[in-house]
Amino acid sequence: MKKGRVKIVLLAAFGLLLLFPIYILFMSTFKTSSELFVVSLWPKSPTFDNLKAVLNSEFLNSIKNSLFVSTTVTVVAMILHSLCGYALARLDFPGKRWIFGTIVSTLMIPTTTILVPLFMVCKAFGITLAQFFTEGNSPELTEEQRLLFAKWSTLNDDQKQALLALIDTMRS
Repeated sequence: MKKGRVKIVLLAAFGLLLLFPIYILFMSTFKTSSELFVVSLWPKSPTFDNLKAVLNSEFLNSIKNSLFVSTTVTVVAMILHSLCGYALARLDFPGKRWIFGTIVSTLMIPTTTILVPLFMVCKAFGITLAQFFTEGNSPELTEEQRLLFAKWSTLNDDQKQALLALIDTMRS
């Protein structure tokens, strides 16, 4: 077997390995709730009830809203960033080197390094995990909230701070 064919076979095998979780996820949509957590390659009794429930819910509207917001933000950011990049590359103005240095230095800071300071800011404004999980939720979620708070009590203070900062970062 030639060396090039071996590479192709290895890449194909690796690609199938990467696609396997997506296959399992897709096949799980056809499982009943009783067999959902049973690991199998094919559902024993395939059903379309889960797809009907998703299509009849507000899920598609949420996807549409998310696509609109992400597309709009991406297009606006590309326009503004290209204008900023052009100005920094072609125009001479006072403070140009300082602005460029500031932009580059903020890109070098990993996001995880600001989680604890971000938590401190949230704490200063009175934003807590309880508010995050209870504001605007329906009464049906109280059991889930109780389970989450039970798990919350097992975390140490550092883990709680990191989790709060991460949740707040995701909310904004």
